[in-house]
Amino acid sequence: MYSNFNGKPALFLAIMDRNLELAEVDLKDPFETPTDPASTGRGAGEREGVPSGATQGFALATLEFIASAARDEELAPQLHERLGAVLDHYNEIAQRARAEGETLPAAEVGRLLAALDQGTGLLLLAGGFLPDRAAFNDGMRRLLDPVRAAAMRSDG
Repeated sequence: MYSNFNGKPALFLAIMDRNLELAEVDLKDPFETPTDPASTGRGAGEREGVPSGATQGFALATLEFIASAARDEELAPQLHERLGAVLDHYNEIAQRARAEGETLPAAEVGRLLAALDQGTGLLLLAGGFLPDRAAFNDGMRRLLDPVRAAAMRSDG
């Protein structure tokens, strides 16, 4: 497998690229479709608790790669480019679901959505801590449009 790549960093960057392609499908507006945190990477058989050993191992290896690449002068710009693409996905959600009269820029809301979603994935990796799905979606909705989120809570 390594013969197809110019070293381990190139392999991890290619995997990140593929995961970004898949994320386009996974990142959803929580007003449209309730969702599990996209960052958890949980498959259908992993809906509750800690992800499978293979999934968790790969996610931890990716986390180690990100930490290493962030300190590498050559890899850091490539990593930042990919992280920018991740933020672009969250910014799109923030722009689409933007509350009328919202004063916080959509890009800032997008960063907050990313922090909540990706942070949830880190908590899961660190020890299986995962918020209730309804609480997660409510938190995402509150970031996007607190008034509409409150209306959904009172209707539901």
